[in-house]
Amino acid sequence: MSDGPLMTRRELVELARRETGIPVTYSRLMKDAADGKGPKPAAQFGKQYLYKPADAIAYAKSLIQPVK
Repeated sequence: MSDGPLMTRRELVELARRETGIPVTYSRLMKDAADGKGPKPAAQFGKQYLYKPADAIAYAKSLIQPVK
């Protein structure tokens, strides 16, 4: 786990918004995680899933679609 500190889902949303400018919401992340479309957790602490910062940015970028 050398990608930096692990973060919670709320921290993941904050980082993704700050680093990419993409308006990801916590509810969107929760829905995508329930559907299996969200980022894969790197670890679990109790009932809380923890994620790598690089996965937060990759997840936010995966939500972007080109304009037709």
